[in-house]
Amino acid sequence: MLQREIKVFCYPAGAVDERVWQAVKRNGYGFAATSRYGFNAEGINPFLLNRIDAQSDVSHFAQSVSGFEDFRWKFLK
Repeated sequence: MLQREIKVFCYPAGAVDERVWQAVKRNGYGFAATSRYGFNAEGINPFLLNRIDAQSDVSHFAQSVSGFEDFRWKFLK
């Protein structure tokens, strides 16, 4: 229907285990996102990617990807 290859997968309701991500990989996807919150370290399994909160507020998204939000919470506890 889309007339283009789909390379990204998102696990429904975040339901993923090794069996599931291996099946996604076997079926030709390039990477997949989980429902877990967090940044992705170098070398992370591309079929178990975390997410960050983008919301609709551009300034909040910029703060999230800058790492400042994590820095602030570590030192304000």
